[in-house]
Amino acid sequence: MAANSEESCKTLTQKCLEEFIKEKKSDQRAQAFFVEDYVHDLFITFPEAECCVMKGKCYRSMSKSEKPHEMKMILEFSDSGSNIVFKRCSCKAGQGHCHHLSALGYAVLSSMKKSDDASACTSKPQQWHVPRGAKKQPPTLDAANVFKTIGGKGISKRCITLPLRSKISQEEGLGGKQTNVSRVSR
Repeated sequence: MAANSEESCKTLTQKCLEEFIKEKKSDQRAQAFFVEDYVHDLFITFPEAECCVMKGKCYRSMSKSEKPHEMKMILEFSDSGSNIVFKRCSCKAGQGHCHHLSALGYAVLSSMKKSDDASACTSKPQQWHVPRGAKKQPPTLDAANVFKTIGGKGISKRCITLPLRSKISQEEGLGGKQTNVSRVSR
């Protein structure tokens, strides 16, 4: 058998599902089912070294109150590669020609890629010296809005927006009044 370890089974499964999805060409509904999380309760197992069993459920696109479609796909591995020997969906077109099974293929491929990336933190190099990334800059004072309530007893109250103005005039600036620090006594 070509598939004797779990890694080779995953590789063969990925290749077979990619071919299955390519056969469907541009299956936009299947991609939409996958992206919008219609596929759930995903179950993937390798009961023997020669096969892979994938199960899942897909919410209905129209009648949401009914129970979801149940899907099942079985891949068989051989020396020549892998092929799908069984595909079934509970929908009306359910003998393997529906969008739900393509969405199951997308979901299985995605979960296999995520599981390859998800290793234990003790298996990775330490990360405490890596900066968190770009820090959020505080907003400028010009971006702040100040509201003042106008009105009093017997007068309707309303809010107005006031612009912020600096107490230092533009003519003085910061260089206009400088203090010599060495002359200041304590």
